Amino acid sequence: MAISYPLTIPNQEFASMSMRLVRTTGFSESPFTYNQQVYQHSGAQWQAEVTLPPLTYAQAREWEAFFISLRGRRGTFLMGNPLVTAPQGTVSTAVLSGAASANDTSITVDGMTSGDTILAGDYFQLDNHLYMAVEDTTFTTSGDIVFEPPLKAAQADDTALTLANPKGLWRMTSDQFGWNINNASIYGFTFACVEAN
Repeated sequence: MAISYPLTIPNQEFASMSMRLVRTTGFSESPFTYNQQVYQHSGAQWQAEVTLPPLTYAQAREWEAFFISLRGRRGTFLMGNPLVTAPQGTVSTAVLSGAASANDTSITVDGMTSGDTILAGDYFQLDNHLYMAVEDTTFTTSGDIVFEPPLKAAQADDTALTLANPKGLWRMTSDQFGWNINNASIYGFTFACVEAN
C-alpha cells in the first residue's frame, strides 16, 4: 500500500517547540533623511523547530518510521501547537458566511450562539492551514474574525472552521534527517519544518 500524505504525527508530546510566522517585506530607508518606504508582500509562512523528549528504542521506532516515510521535503504532515486544544474564547462551532478570497485577513462566520467569543491568540484551521485571530470578537449569531496570516486559498461558503485541536500542513526543511542515540539506548530527535502549500 502506498504512503498517503499528509501523514499524522505520532503524538504531540514535545519537549519543546519554537514557532514563528515569517513574512516578506520590502523596506528601504534614506541614509540622508531617514524617510522609510515599506511594502508588505502577501507571502507569510509558519516555521517551527521541535525537540522530542528522550525516547526509548520502542518509543522511537514509530518516530523513525514517520520521518523516513516523509521522504525528505516531498511528504507533508499535519501538526498544531501542542498547547492549543480549544479556543480561549467560548466559540465551539463556526462556518463561513459567504465565500472568502485568497489573501483575505478577515472572514465573516455564523453558526455561533449569541454572546460567543473568539479571543486574540485563538488558533483555527481552514483547509489544512493554521490561522490565528488577532482581535477579540463577541458574536451575535454571526460576526467577523480578523486573523493572520492571510488566507492561502479561496474558501467556499459554509466551510467549517476547525477550532478544537487545529493543525496546519507542514513539510521538512531538508532532505536529510537523522537522530541521536546514546549509550543508554535513549534516542533524541529534533526537526525543523515549514508550512506547506
